[in-house]
Amino acid sequence: MVGPDDAFLTTLMRLVRLLPVYPLFGDGATRLQPVYVGKVAEGVSRLIDKSNNEPSTFEFGGPRVLSYKELVLEIARSLSRRPMLVPMPFAVWNAVAAMAEFIPAAPIKRN
Repeated sequence: MVGPDDAFLTTLMRLVRLLPVYPLFGDGATRLQPVYVGKVAEGVSRLIDKSNNEPSTFEFGGPRVLSYKELVLEIARSLSRRPMLVPMPFAVWNAVAAMAEFIPAAPIKRN
């Protein structure tokens, strides 16, 4: 979910703004469907109002499906930045994230 002070989009924006070279997760092909937190809250509210108490599963997603690379490029365009994108294997990311978990307010985590 994205929204004010979220941990995902605002972090990406900060990193794209600061880094001339941006590391991508894997090859950047991971698909994302960002959704605004207000839309999710609205959907949950409607579901509660119409609840019939039967177990159900609901999926919330934004209107567009983007690859991680596409999302980073859109953020870069919106910030008038042109970072060099460098693919990084997931194993490397996992190791970096594991070390970053010891840093308060680290921008990445394993989850």
